[in-house]
Amino acid sequence: MSGTSVEPSPPARRLARPRWLDPRLLGGLLVVLVSVALGVKVVGDAEDGDLVWAASRDLLAGSTLQPDDLEPRSVRMPGTVGSYVDASGAPPAGYVLVRDVAAGELVPAAALDDAAAAEDQRLVSMPVSQHHYPSGLARGHRVDVYVVPAVAPGAVASAAQPVLVLGAAAVSEVSGELAGFGASGSSIGVVLEVDTDDVPAVVEAVSRGSIQLVRVPGSSAPGAS
Repeated sequence: MSGTSVEPSPPARRLARPRWLDPRLLGGLLVVLVSVALGVKVVGDAEDGDLVWAASRDLLAGSTLQPDDLEPRSVRMPGTVGSYVDASGAPPAGYVLVRDVAAGELVPAAALDDAAAAEDQRLVSMPVSQHHYPSGLARGHRVDVYVVPAVAPGAVASAAQPVLVLGAAAVSEVSGELAGFGASGSSIGVVLEVDTDDVPAVVEAVSRGSIQLVRVPGSSAPGAS
């Protein structure tokens, strides 16, 4: 129509290209960098902790420590780390535990008796015939040791009564089958930790009859809960 003016359309707005110096982008990058730095510091602090010995298996009171009973553990316990056995040197093999230490538990210094205490114990090996020991017998178990005296020719077999030789002895080692022992023709070798005063009785028992091992309930072997 004549006399009517048409207003021009406003120019189209173009989207601005993102700017690397956008404050919001820089703020996000800063948060990420701070988080990474904190994570690195936490990991570094853990690696820089104090080394102490921890039990690699359940260990019973009265047992003599062997190198494979322990594993180093890095911890950060300012002010209390001195209460545990330092692992920066050799493991305290030969020391005697005065209390039970569970698998994974840090070994308290107070749980170790003087190394000289080990001089009061001996390792005694004995063959034990098949079916005369509990299934799964392993280091760390405790057993009562019985002897069934050999029966003289012509004597009544029922006259041989089992005799308790030693109670709750700690098992130090169990070997595989050994040929030539026992009525069945095979046996296992069992090494017990025995107080020096009890050694003669144990050795004499092995020589005068067959040995029967009875596991004490509650004692645990490596890896057992």
